[in-house]
Amino acid sequence: MLPGFEGNLVLASSYRSAPLVEASEELGAFLHTYIQEVLSLEPVALGYYYLALAHASVRLNDAEGKHLSNERLEFLGDAVIELLVSEALYARYPQMNEGDLTRLRSQLVSRQYINGWAVELGVGEAMTRLYGIPPESKHILGNALEALFGAIFLDQGLEAARSALSFAILDGRVDWQHLLDHMVDYKSQLMHWAQVGHHDVEFVMGTYRSRPPRFTCRLLVDGQEVITSIQPTKKEAQKQAAKLFIQSLQEGVE
Repeated sequence: MLPGFEGNLVLASSYRSAPLVEASEELGAFLHTYIQEVLSLEPVALGYYYLALAHASVRLNDAEGKHLSNERLEFLGDAVIELLVSEALYARYPQMNEGDLTRLRSQLVSRQYINGWAVELGVGEAMTRLYGIPPESKHILGNALEALFGAIFLDQGLEAARSALSFAILDGRVDWQHLLDHMVDYKSQLMHWAQVGHHDVEFVMGTYRSRPPRFTCRLLVDGQEVITSIQPTKKEAQKQAAKLFIQSLQEGVE
C-alpha cells in the first residue's frame, strides 16, 4: 500500500452521504485529476471514487472496522450503465425493433466490452496508484469501471453519469457500424417495418455476369425499386439490400 493512504472510510447513515477518506493530498489530487481527464467530470465527493476503485483485496475498513470494497457501487453502476446504454440506443436507432436493440445492448454491456474499456481508460493504473495493489485480472477492472459509474450517480446524479459515459465511451470508443454489421438482422427489421406500415416488400433476384458469378437483388417497396445490391451469394445480396434501405430510413429520421 502506498504511503499516505490510511485505509479508513467513515460512512454516514444515508447511502447518499459520501465516505470520508483519510489519504494524502497527493493521492487526492491524482484521483481528482483522473476523474476530470478520463470522465470529463468535476468530482464533488471524492470518497465515492476512492471506494469505487477499491477492490476486495484492498484492506479498507469503515469506522467500526468493517471491511469495505467497491462491490455495492459495482451493483449500482451496472444498472446505471445499462440504463444509459439503453437510452442511447433508443435515441440513436429510432427504426430498430426491440429484439435488435436488446442484442446491441447486450453486446455493449457485455463483460468483454466493459473490461476492454476499463483497460483503455487506465482504471488499473488508477487502482494501483491509489492502493499499491495491481489488479489481477481485466474482470476486476471492469467491475471497478461499473463502480465508478455508481459513484458518479451518487455524487452528481444521472445526468452527470450520462455525460461521462458519452465522453469516455460512447462518442469515441464504440464502432457502431461494426456492431450493426454483426448484431442486427436487417431483413427482419425490414419485414417489421413493412408489416407495421402496411407496405409491400419484394426481393427480385438476378445474376450478375462476372467470374466468379455474383447475384443481384432489387428491393421493391410498394412496387418501386429502391435499392439494388450485388453480392457473392443470394442471401448476402438480400441482406445488403435490406441493410441499405433500413439505413436510409434511419438517416431520414436523424
